[in-house]
Order: sequence, then structure tokens, then C-alpha cells
Amino acid sequence: MPRKKKSANKSVKAGKGGIIPPKEHRFSAVNQPSPQAKSEGLRKWHDRNRLLDNIAEEFAEEITLADGTKMIGTKALVFRLKKTLLSSKTDKLTLEQAKLAFKFFDIMSKPGSYIPEREEKSPDSAAGKVDFVQFCLNACYPKPYPKQIEMKDFALQGGANMILGSRGYGKTDYISICGVAYAIYLDPLFTCLLVTKEKSRGADICLEVANVLEANGIILARKSSKQVRVAGLIGKDANLTALPVRSKGFRGKHPKFILCDDIITPDDDSRAERVRVDKVVDELFKLTPNITLLGQPVHSKDVYAKFRRQQGVRKMEVPYGSIAELDTDLEAQRAAGVSERSIQASYFLKIEDMDRIPFAKVQFADFFPKGTCAGFIDPSHEGNDYTAFAMCAANFDQLIFVGFAWQKAWDDCLDDIVEVMKAFNCVKFAFETNGVGKHPVMVLRQMGANVKGWKSTNNKHARIMNAAMYRDNIRLCNTLPPLLKRPAFQNAQKAFNDMVLEYEYNAEHDDAPDALANLMMYIGKITDEHKGNF
Repeated sequence: MPRKKKSANKSVKAGKGGIIPPKEHRFSAVNQPSPQAKSEGLRKWHDRNRLLDNIAEEFAEEITLADGTKMIGTKALVFRLKKTLLSSKTDKLTLEQAKLAFKFFDIMSKPGSYIPEREEKSPDSAAGKVDFVQFCLNACYPKPYPKQIEMKDFALQGGANMILGSRGYGKTDYISICGVAYAIYLDPLFTCLLVTKEKSRGADICLEVANVLEANGIILARKSSKQVRVAGLIGKDANLTALPVRSKGFRGKHPKFILCDDIITPDDDSRAERVRVDKVVDELFKLTPNITLLGQPVHSKDVYAKFRRQQGVRKMEVPYGSIAELDTDLEAQRAAGVSERSIQASYFLKIEDMDRIPFAKVQFADFFPKGTCAGFIDPSHEGNDYTAFAMCAANFDQLIFVGFAWQKAWDDCLDDIVEVMKAFNCVKFAFETNGVGKHPVMVLRQMGANVKGWKSTNNKHARIMNAAMYRDNIRLCNTLPPLLKRPAFQNAQKAFNDMVLEYEYNAEHDDAPDALANLMMYIGKITDEHKGNF
């Protein structure tokens, strides 16, 4: 039977899906819900309206901010909702986020509660940037102590720097995290490479730097466990890049600053690991001259020990007792069985091994006495060892030594030796003939040198230990006259000094300390049996 056409002027009611519900399911004057259902629904309706009214009144109230600016409370709500509603990778809302936003503000809107949104103040606004203390407080970090602020300022200055600090003094929190974040906050173009022992530690620091920046209103274009990049930064280097010390990705990076945080730790201070870290630091200096090392000393020959005596490196040590409020109970640690060696290294920045290294505490001298001096050459005739040349002059009760070590045979060093002798006015020296015979002495005499042959027959280690008895009076010269300030001589002098300071029994190379000890015998400072003079 054909369906009757509906009147054009008559509206048609449709239920869900366009289907008119049966008559018995329609609400009418005679068809109403049960009293219980009506009462429950009415109660929920009233509760919802009451809650919305309370929220709207609270956020529609005019409030005064810390800087004296007055604004409607809804502004604060909107600011907090931005992080919830906005996508993490774009500044645009998704369709579902937009629907949620419109629905929320339609419910929350109230006559007179809306004012046009003012532009947020950027870090470069006239109000200026906050200081470091407020910056830390904004990120929910405790207020830094003055010493911690001093540590941060020292660590983030240009050039080569090293900070050795007691355990628990906040080196990572207020330098690696808040300090680096504050540098980015002040200069969005600042780029830093963070080098850590383990990959996970670098990832934790990287993410925390991002959190601190966001807490201070900085918009990030990228936030990950490897990189932090602020919005608007141009270039391949991010503001912060974290890499482990074993990474192969150092090449190609050109950061403005490099921060090495605990790159060697007590859990692995083997010789292989120390050599690896030394090589990494050497490579890092090829990327930028602005490098800072943070940590505690671990071994007498680790990178921290070398930086301690390195000329041109600014050093800051913050041992136990420098920040009394943060000092831990060391007696409790000792009672718990913590070794004294670990306590001395972690809190007092001292290495017990240094007591077993005879020349470890020898100090440097930034001058060499004028006048004449005597010298001693410990030759290498095959080029596998070093040819060491030591010279000495007295300065009151001190013996000032200047030395050079070349990793090549003695006859390949003749030009360098002659230049050094002229620069320091060495008028007489001895040449060790063990293994090379008399020929080198005759060659040098034909060249006009005032040289004496010297043959050592006693125990080398005993001779060096006898010389070490005078370590309180020994000074190693670490400067060069203008004519010798060239990389070849600077490297040879550094090799000599390092070999002396790091000498221990069965050391891989002992040519420099042996030359120093033989020179002390030659000038009569110590005595020992020697034969074969001619």
C-alpha cells in the first residue's frame, strides 16, 4: 500500500536514527519517568550546575599578580589549559582538542567574566629576565647556596676549567641542569655538548634541563633524551646535546661550550678507561676551547689529576666543609664500613695512591734561574723509549728542573737538544752511555759540546727513589723562553713533566725521572756508585 505523503506545513518529529519511537516510549503528560528516576536526575542536574557556578565565580574573580597586574582569574586557567590542550609537536589544536576547548569555555563562560587575552611577556620583554635564584625556584629547585652560585659561574665561563667538589654539593643540579638551562634562558643561541660516563645519565640530565626551561616559560621546539632545542634556533647544533664518553658522534659538532660531568668514576678507573677518557678530552678540545670538567678525583693518573697540574686550566676545589649545610655524617659512613680511601676521594678530593707515587706532590715553577746550568741526557737508541734531557739550576734551597722528552732516537734529537741548550745556557752536561757506547759522546764533543760520558750500573728504581727524597725542594719548570714557545718543545716539556709526576715502580716509561735522578748524582746532590767515566 503506498505511503501517504506528509503535509508540507507539518513538522515531523524523529527520534534516534530518524525513527519515531513507539508511542508507549514517548514522554507525555500521562507517560512520565518513575519518581525515583526523576529525583536522581534532578539531583545530578542541580549538583552539576552548582559546581559549575562555583568554578565560574572563582575564576571570574579579579585577582592581583605578583607584579601588581590585575587580571581575571580565567586567564590563569587558560594558561594552564594550554599545555593540556595543545599538542606537544605543534601549536595547533587537533579537532578533538578544539571540540573539548569550545565545550569547556561554553560551560565556563559567564557574563562579564571574559576579557581579551593580553600578549604573554617573553623573556626579552621590558620586565627583564629573572636572576638565577628565582630561575631555580621557578623550576621547584631549592634556593641555591652562595657557594653553589659561585660554582655555577665558575663552571660556565670561557676557556678550560675544572671543578672538583665534594659529594652532595649539587654540582649536577646547579651546574649541569640549572646552570646550563639558565645559560640557554639568557641566550637562546647558546649551544652546549654534555658528555657523561653513561648514556642514561646524560638522558636524565637532558630531559631535566628541558623541564627547567619549560617551567620558566621557554617554548621548546624539541625535547628528547638526546637533545633540547628552543623554538627559533637555527643550525644543526641543538641548545643541548647529550653524548656518552664512548660515543663515536663527537666529530662534526661545533658547540659553543662543552661540559663533562663525571666522565670517569670509581667503578671503572682502569688504565684502558683512563686512556680512553684522555683521548676523548683531547678530541673535545678540537671542537671548542671552552670546556669544563666536573667530578671527584678517582685515580692519581686520571684526567682530573692531569688537569690539576695543567698550566692554563682554571681550577676550583670545593672540599668537604665548604657548604656546612650540605655536609653528611662521615663518621656514620666510616661506622658502616665505607673505606677511608673512598671518603678521602669523594669528600676531601684526595687520592691515597698519590702517597705511593714519589713525585706526585712536586710543585711547579713559572721561572728558570738566570745564569748557567748543568744537564743530563738519557738517550733512546732505538726510538721506542724517550730521549730525556734534564737541566738544573739552584734557586736558594730549591732545585729548579726543566726537561724535555722526545719519543725518538737520540741522534734524531740533536738539533732540538742544541736549541734547548742555547736557550737555557747549559754549559756542561753528562750523557748516559748504557746501551749506546762511547760513540755519541765523541760525536757531541766534535760538535763542540762540553759533555761527559756516564754509565749507570746500579738499580734504576733505587736511584730515582733517592732523588725523590728531595721532592720538597724540587720544582719543575713549566714555562719556556720565547724562542722555544713552539708546539714541538711545549709537547716535549709536558711529556717530561708528566713522566716525572706519574712515575711509580714498573712504570711504562721512566726516562724522564731517571734523567732527573742521574742529573742530581752528576751535580753531587745525591751519591751512588757509577763507573765508566772518561
